Formats: sequence, C-alpha cells, structure tokens
Amino acid sequence: MNLNYYKIKHNQTLGSFIRDFERIKKNDIKLAIKLSKDNELEGIITLGDLRKIIEKKYDIKTLVKDLLNKKPIVVKENELNNNLYELLLKKISRNKDKIDIEEVIVIDKKNKFSRVLSFKSICENYNYKNICIVGLGHIGIPLAIHILKKFKSISGFDIDKKKIKDIKNLKLSFYEKNLDKSLKFYLSNDKFRLTSEIKKVSAEIYIICVGSDLTKNKADNKKLVKVAKNLSKKLKKNDLIILRGTVPVGGSRNLFLKELTKGTSLKPGYDFYFSYMPERIIEGNALEELEKIPQLVSGFSKNCEKEAINFSKNIFNNIVNLSSIEEGEIIKLASNSFRDLNFAFSNEISRIANLNNLSGSRLIEKANYGYSRNNFSKPSIGVGGFCLPKDPFLFKSSIKNSHSYKLGVVSRKINDETILFYGKNIIRKLNSLRKKLKIILIMGLTFKGFPETLDIRNSPGIELGNFLKKNKIICEYMDPMHKSLKKIIPKNKFKIIDDKVKLNNYDMIIVINNNQYFFDIIESKLKLNNSKNSKYIFDCWNILNENEITNLNWSYLNI
Repeated sequence: MNLNYYKIKHNQTLGSFIRDFERIKKNDIKLAIKLSKDNELEGIITLGDLRKIIEKKYDIKTLVKDLLNKKPIVVKENELNNNLYELLLKKISRNKDKIDIEEVIVIDKKNKFSRVLSFKSICENYNYKNICIVGLGHIGIPLAIHILKKFKSISGFDIDKKKIKDIKNLKLSFYEKNLDKSLKFYLSNDKFRLTSEIKKVSAEIYIICVGSDLTKNKADNKKLVKVAKNLSKKLKKNDLIILRGTVPVGGSRNLFLKELTKGTSLKPGYDFYFSYMPERIIEGNALEELEKIPQLVSGFSKNCEKEAINFSKNIFNNIVNLSSIEEGEIIKLASNSFRDLNFAFSNEISRIANLNNLSGSRLIEKANYGYSRNNFSKPSIGVGGFCLPKDPFLFKSSIKNSHSYKLGVVSRKINDETILFYGKNIIRKLNSLRKKLKIILIMGLTFKGFPETLDIRNSPGIELGNFLKKNKIICEYMDPMHKSLKKIIPKNKFKIIDDKVKLNNYDMIIVINNNQYFFDIIESKLKLNNSKNSKYIFDCWNILNENEITNLNWSYLNI
C-alpha cells in the first residue's frame, strides 16, 4: 500500500534514515513516523525537523528514536468534523515552536495510530470548518436546519436579542412545515448555537441571510451595511462569505463587499472568498425546496466561485454556476419581478372583464383551456408577502436614468390598485343592503393560503380590511393558523374568530386565501339564508360551487 508518510524502522540510525528519506522525497512524502509494536505513536520527524538535525551535525550512528518530536499535532477520529479546522488553529497557536504545520496525525479512540491527513486537504475540505448563519429569520433558520442534516453543528447570529431568546424558546414569528421538531432537536442537543454577540462567533463560513429592505419605494440598505461592518471585525484569511439576501444589482460588489473590506486589509479573491448565492425558497415549504431547487452560485472571482461551489456541493443537491455576481442578482430580482408582472397582467385583464360584466377568473380559465401558448396566472384580489411587492422596486432602483426597469412601476401600480378596485365593488354591494351595520368575514389574514404561513406582511386581506373599515364596515378574520397568529399579533389588532357556526351571521364572506380549510368550512357549515337581506360569498379563487351557494340563497361573486 502506498503511504503518505515514511515509517521509521526499529533502532534505525540517522544515516540510514537520511538515505531513505532522500530517496522517497520525490514521492512528495514530508513526514516520518515512529510507531510502537502496539501501533501507538512514539513521535515524528518532519522535513523541517530533519533540516535542523542535519544543521546540528548529529553523528550518523545516532538512533532516530532519540531525535523524535514527541509532541506533534494530533487529532482523534471523532474530531474529524466541522470543528476540526478551528481545533487545529488553536493547537497550532499553542505550539511553542510556532512552526507551519503540513501534516496532521489522526489516532483512533484507543489512541492507536490511524492515518495522516495533509493540513492543506483539511483547509480545502468544508466538512472540517465551522458555519455561521447571520440573520435568523424565515430564510436563515430553515437553511440552518437543512445544513445540520450534513454538519455536526453550526452557529447562528442575529443582532436582535429578543429574537434569539424567542428562537431558544421555540417561539417563531413564522411557520415552516416540519421545522419545529428539527429545531427543537438541534437546539436541545447543542448542535445549533445561537448568539446576539458577534464577538462570540467563531467560523470559517458565514452565510448572510439579510438583504435590502424597501422604504418609500427605495432601497434601504441599513441592515446590510451593519452586517458588513460587524463581519469585517471577524474576517480572517481563507474565510468564505456567502450573501443570500436580495439586493439591488451591484449591491453585493459595490455595497456589501465594499463595506466589508473597509475594516480589514484582507482582499476578496486572494485572502478570503466571496459568493452571492440568492435564496429561492417559497415561504411555508422551505425545507422541501432546499432539497430540490437548484442553487445559483456566483463568485467575486474564479477562485471565489470555485470555493463556493466546493462548499455548496456538501449541502445542496443541484447547483447552477453563474458567470458573475451580477448575473445572480438579476436572476433573483427578475424572477420575483416576472411573477409580480404576471399577476398584474391577469389582474388587469380581470378588471377589464369586470367592467364588461364578465368574470375575469372564468375568462382566463377559458383563454388557457387547451391552448398551450397561453399560460395566464389566476387573477387575485392583490399580491402580498415580502418579496413580490419589494423586488420590482429594488430592480428599478438598481439601474439609473432611462435604462431602469420600467415594468416594475406598472406591475406594482396595477396590483396595488386591484385591492381598491374590488374594495369599492364590495362597498357598493354592501351599501345596497337595507341595514345600517354591515359586518363581513375575511377568510385569510396571512398573505397567502398555501403553503401555510404566519406572514402577514403586505397581506391583501389586511389591506382590504383596512380600506373597508374606513368606510364603516366591520371586518372580522378567519385563518387556519389562528392559534399561532394570536400569539404573535398584538392583542385586539384584528378580531380573529374560529367559531365556524358564526359563519352564517355575516353579510359577506370573502375567501381571499386558497387554503382548502376555507372551502371545506363553507361547503359544510353554510346554511340557508332566511333573512330579508341579501348575503354574499366573494370567491376570489373561483373554486366554490356557484349553484350550491345560490341554492342556499346566498349571492355568489368572483373576480
């Protein structure tokens, strides 16, 4: 068997050893090891050791066993995990001789010699390095859980102390399918270590799950800059920095990386590695998508790209190599901008259909039917969530003057006005009722119904409710996530009901979200309307059976 070390013979003399070592040096062997009969490590001699021995002019008849370094850098088999690199750095720093280490001795649980690893191979293997997730929200935590399937432990940093405390107590402000059980396991077994103090973080890979916000339709990069400043204090040679958050085109290079390098003399592409790897998950189904969706990988330089790919192969099943950081930024922004534009087109077609006393949702179904060149999205009462209302504006702000992304303003205007358009139609219907007090039920407090989420940011249901409340209409909400929502939403902010029998007391029921929970309740609990006034079901997804609704003396409306 070819060994990557020389095995020192019993009672071997220095002269014999030098002759053998000169002969095998051409095979790139840089280490000699002396083992006992029981295969225990007695000591080593490196090339550096041998040079010093020759300089001291020892007699060639001297026994090599008397010249051994008996305190080499040694690690155990069970230490060959993602803490190994940090462990070796600590061992090296404690070494009195302060020598450059080239080889590492590995011993088994019985302290018997196992093998030799080159320090270079350890440095290049990301399975031996620590990972820190920076930003512990609905992007960072699912990613951490995904990575922990492959790594022994990782750390998580967030500047928000309350958030850290809540995560440790399993109080999350968002919902992800199959997340809670895994999070509890990794926290209780000290595999996911959380902190709000950057000085306590020790890692070689930092994954930044923070991006640009939107303030008054303009990019707000305060959080991103703060992360870069904090991280610059920790940056060291050979670290890999991966940015996952959404940023304007050029934001990674000209904003984040620029701020990161202000506080250090280290240069990207030479001293450390930088990659932009945008997240692409759908909220509510993140863990499954992290297994399946191809990950976009780009680098500041070819070296950076190579390192990022090397790392990514350890945790993702499918990778797409990109030609530049900017390509990744544009793909991310374009993907969400396209979806927003797609919805806007369908919503505009639906509005035009409504003006002609037609159902927009049915018109689009007929337009798509059997005609593969059409793939119109379903129209909606509005487009919510965090990303779609934000990213078209980030895309626009990326490109100056006449070359900016012009369609983003149009799509945002259409989708925002859609809520007002249907809100006014709802008010006209309710004003026709012969009663002073009108009360409606909005089915869907979160911004979407499937996959399930706790996210109420830019929720069409809330925006519609706020508009109707200004017109003195009482709004109550129903949501399948009501128990969790009540824990995270301030008390009395929204009236959330879970009494299904009360369903028949409303003047109008608006099914905003496509969660099957709502359709099942209406089909099983809706009763005959015996009142003198009309009652309405507004089916925003065109799923309910209109005949069954009208047979119960309820008026059926759709988009």
